[in-house]
Amino acid sequence: MADATTIVDTYLAMWNESDPARRAEHIERAWVRDGRYVDPQLEAEGRTALNDMVAAVQRLSASWLAEGLPAFDIGVGISSGRVMAGTIGSERRRELIVVGRAVVAASRIQRMTRLFDAHIILGEETFRQVGDVVEYRELGTPRLKGIRQRLTLYEIRGLREPAAAAAAG
Repeated sequence: MADATTIVDTYLAMWNESDPARRAEHIERAWVRDGRYVDPQLEAEGRTALNDMVAAVQRLSASWLAEGLPAFDIGVGISSGRVMAGTIGSERRRELIVVGRAVVAASRIQRMTRLFDAHIILGEETFRQVGDVVEYRELGTPRLKGIRQRLTLYEIRGLREPAAAAAAG
């Protein structure tokens, strides 16, 4: 599972799968055994915890809809490029730290999901790797805080039908 299309497809399938066993299969394909998911609202360490977290988010969203509240939603920003990764901490607790322009760009791109009412937005470099197999909308080149060069952003709306993807390639 090396190409960006497969990774994105598996990630989205994980969030959208309501069957716990099939969701666990997606997680096993996309996450290392001790993988860690962190965002401003949620945190999970390990595949089981991640599966439980996704199920909890799905239950919360369903209950909010049943009560007439707004639907719970996610926004994903994806950027490609060089990063540096390392661990920090002590023998009792270690954290993986990832830094680099691509990490900053992904964070800033993720914030654009609300502005553009989009679920998944890719930066230029990532889009070049998957553009021929996805349905997309070009969003322009908004200014991203902390990034001098403007990047063209693309909303991913889904995968192209196999015949359409083959014709585009």
